[in-house]
Amino acid sequence: MRFKREEAFRYEFQEPLAVEIQLAATDEKEEAKKIKGKIIELSPDGARLTTEDEIAGEEITISFKLNDKNYYFTSNIVWTKQLMTTYTYGLSHNIDEELQREIIEEIKVYARNH
Repeated sequence: MRFKREEAFRYEFQEPLAVEIQLAATDEKEEAKKIKGKIIELSPDGARLTTEDEIAGEEITISFKLNDKNYYFTSNIVWTKQLMTTYTYGLSHNIDEELQREIIEEIKVYARNH
């Protein structure tokens, strides 16, 4: 699948943000698996993150802290790239415009302080 990014605002972190990725359970008896990763780039519409674990499926839930605010929402995986033992994923967030505006403001605060 090819994904062409057309958004104007995307912030690349000099020091990546820690992110927890929750994978959907494959059946009702199984608990959702959680893995650790790092957010490399963040925008109100999506993100680029890396992890040492391969992610199966198209939808994940991510949680991370930006400044003093915790975020928790679902995203769709739109592309995957593997380099040696590291996996990089391009995400498209499933969030409303209000949360998108909040993320933009928090990225601006982060950029001023770092």
